[in-house]
Amino acid sequence: MSYQGVLANADGTAVADGVYSLTFRLYIAGIGTTAKWQETHSSVPVIDGLFNVFLGSVEALTIPFDVQYWLGISVDGGAELEPRVKLASSPYSLNAQSVVDNAITGSKIADGHVVRSINGKTDAVTLAEGANVTITPSSNTLTISSTFNGWSLTGNAGTTAGTHFLGTTDNQPLELRVNNLRIMRLEHGTYYFGEETANVIAGYSGNSVGGAVGATIAGGGGTDNTNRATGNFATVGGGRGNEANSSWATVGGGIWNTANGQYSNIGGGRDNVTSNAWWGTIGGGGNNQVTAWYGTIAGGGSQTEAYGNRVAGASGTIGGGKLNKVFDKYGTIGGGYGNETGDDNEQDDDSYATVPGGRANEAVGEYSFAAGFRAKANHDGCFVWADSTDADVTSSHADQFNIRANGGARVFCSGGYTALYVETNGTGRTGHFRITNPSSTSNSVSASTQGSGNALVGYTTGSGWAGYFEGDGASSKGVYITTDGSQGLEVVGGSKSAVVKTSQGARALYSEEATEVWFTDYGFGRLENGHVAIHIDPLYMETVNLEEPYHVFVQVNDPNCQGVAVTNRTSAGFEVVELRDGHSDAEFSYRIVAKRRGFEAERLEHREMADDDPNLVYEGD
Repeated sequence: MSYQGVLANADGTAVADGVYSLTFRLYIAGIGTTAKWQETHSSVPVIDGLFNVFLGSVEALTIPFDVQYWLGISVDGGAELEPRVKLASSPYSLNAQSVVDNAITGSKIADGHVVRSINGKTDAVTLAEGANVTITPSSNTLTISSTFNGWSLTGNAGTTAGTHFLGTTDNQPLELRVNNLRIMRLEHGTYYFGEETANVIAGYSGNSVGGAVGATIAGGGGTDNTNRATGNFATVGGGRGNEANSSWATVGGGIWNTANGQYSNIGGGRDNVTSNAWWGTIGGGGNNQVTAWYGTIAGGGSQTEAYGNRVAGASGTIGGGKLNKVFDKYGTIGGGYGNETGDDNEQDDDSYATVPGGRANEAVGEYSFAAGFRAKANHDGCFVWADSTDADVTSSHADQFNIRANGGARVFCSGGYTALYVETNGTGRTGHFRITNPSSTSNSVSASTQGSGNALVGYTTGSGWAGYFEGDGASSKGVYITTDGSQGLEVVGGSKSAVVKTSQGARALYSEEATEVWFTDYGFGRLENGHVAIHIDPLYMETVNLEEPYHVFVQVNDPNCQGVAVTNRTSAGFEVVELRDGHSDAEFSYRIVAKRRGFEAERLEHREMADDDPNLVYEGD
């Protein structure tokens, strides 16, 4: 017995849309008494307060309907609504009271009410219409006519749309059969407040729409794999075993797909599910799951795992791949295998995290990005890219850029712009280069140029060093400079110094400057009877040009010596002679200053590049 009603609040407004449990009971009085029959419909869709049920579909209606009945209704196990509804006459036709066999005779029937005989035939007389024959009653006359007025199997002409039609004029479904099996069923339905609509059920005879209105099943289905569209205005395009169980939900085709969630859509594929996912979309693939509003999975998936891809965060998106999961809101995974965005324990958080693809990547932090293989962006605002090495690369704090590239990183720029610009306004470094392999012989940082610019420039506007180099190991060195040109190390606007530790703290020892390029060597000697020949160190000789004039400075350590002079300078050595015909054996030290080989002509070179250096101050008058 079909029953339709409206659920309203105490103020007369419709209850909230949703699925309710409704219990129906029949009584023989408007109040009190024990129910003669009852059944519960556990999942009844209610939209704008309106619901439709078929009484007797759960518990058969076996009561006799020989007295007046009242219908009681309770919602979600609550108290029964008041007042009870008094049933009209229609239900009583289900079990009309019968008359005892052979109790009425012809003589008991008044004239003018029945036909007592036809052509001498009494009791039950059947008038059968033959082909193209109609029987028309008029008063006490039956007119039998052979006028043909049906639909021809070979086509019809002269019809008027709206006047001539195939169908019923009462509220009964219309079925189309093939091989005596239903292949299409058309049902009239009424939506909210009398809105007329219809159900269209095509395909396998077991396909059904339940109590929905405006539902459509375009075809498909089969034994044990029926298609069902049980939501109002839901649609199943075809395929097998597909279900659209919420209002306005759609399954285009495929097999064993289920659209649970209003306005949700599954294009096709296999075993795909939208669960409580209003506006959720699955394009296809296999075993994909969308369990959050506005979630989208384009395709991909797996038939051998617990799920193919899963979107559990609102507005999350997965393009494809396999075993990918979006947990928090607005997460995006382009594809790949086993990737995740968001935190499985915090599905209500905003994420905005992205994994473009790859494998086993996780973008957990808000606005984070993880790509490659086993990249873990666990903090907000992190970028993590990992190469093919089978090990995790994990962020260590928020707003961090992480790359593992065992093949190195290269940046190319052919324009007039900076190829790589790194800046920080915090308290940390702008760059840190480190080799962790103790057996490596490579350079940690290498800078080069083929133009006239500088290979490496450091500058600061603060109180720190523009360049700072530290050797922290037992055998570490400081700075090594090599060049094919004439210039090595130059300091503009400052001094060159060495720093040593003293009892009064670290102290600077400054370098002596010269107008030309000189190399100096020191040595000790001893006069023998007022004379000695000094041979210059051969290695020192290789670094200087002793064919050029060079300097020798001698300091005598014996107060009895008459003084000395340097004579007979050659490219191999010189002689030291005591003055005033002295014959002492005095000890002395000497210093040789000679021009560096290859730089003999250099003197006070002009450095145009430093002319406008703001750190260079003119020290003249």
